Amino acid sequence: MKRRTFLTGGATAAARLSIQPAFSDSASTAAQPLMATAVESSAARLRTQFSKQFDPEYVENAILPFFLVSIYQGERSMLPMIDLSLTKENALPTDMWGLISKSWRPAPQDGVTVFLQGLDKRGPENRRKRIYMTAVTPDLYRPMFSDKVTKFFDGLLAPGNAGKPLMRSYLETFWHIYWDLHLGIKGDAIPAQVRQIGASFNTVLAYRNPTLQIVYENYMTVQKTSISCGAGSTLGSRISRQIKSRIRKRRSPGIGSKMAPAMTILPTRMLCSSASITSSRSANGAIRFTTSC
Repeated sequence: MKRRTFLTGGATAAARLSIQPAFSDSASTAAQPLMATAVESSAARLRTQFSKQFDPEYVENAILPFFLVSIYQGERSMLPMIDLSLTKENALPTDMWGLISKSWRPAPQDGVTVFLQGLDKRGPENRRKRIYMTAVTPDLYRPMFSDKVTKFFDGLLAPGNAGKPLMRSYLETFWHIYWDLHLGIKGDAIPAQVRQIGASFNTVLAYRNPTLQIVYENYMTVQKTSISCGAGSTLGSRISRQIKSRIRKRRSPGIGSKMAPAMTILPTRMLCSSASITSSRSANGAIRFTTSC
């Protein structure tokens, strides 16, 4: 196992040099625990180095964790991470929480995605994950998703895009397919704030180095852009109506009532951080799904 190999360019290289005594990548020190004084000293040097260039909250919650939190890499697990000994609870790099939480840390009261939730919190027999997966079974792909996905790739791979960077076209049109699949909303109906947050979010992931100015600007765009999804907000009410409408439409003889979809459990606040779906079983054994946003 190895510690994270730090990026080696520009300001990051200087930062690495300033903390190298405490955070060496060599095998001789990888297993040695770091002393509290060494961590405090390295944190102080990082604050001094970046505090004039970046927002203090960003330095504390993005840059410091990026350098001071170790990430270990090993062989890919042969078995699914489904046991409680290897939990997925809040399994996100510490420096990235500011992208999905206004408080820069886990905030389950504002909404939880099943992908960052431990098995013990998903309900009996992994219920939340099972509900999510009901939207992507083979018998539903053809009637619900196939035409939209085919149209998306026909446009992406159209002759007009020949000779152009494919990923640029993909990122520019991604939110069209994302919102269309989830809520049946597309084109100009997609809120401008969502497009802005999505573009900034992808930029941060592409560079993945919080000491770069372009990462800082886009990170803070996501952090500071507020999309109100509460029950009384315009966007929240619209999402709630779309979710309920799509569930009603999918309770048809040709599809059945298994449609409480992944489409309604949206992963981050790029759509609505508080969107959620809960389930309960009635006396006759039927499962009732309740959405909230």
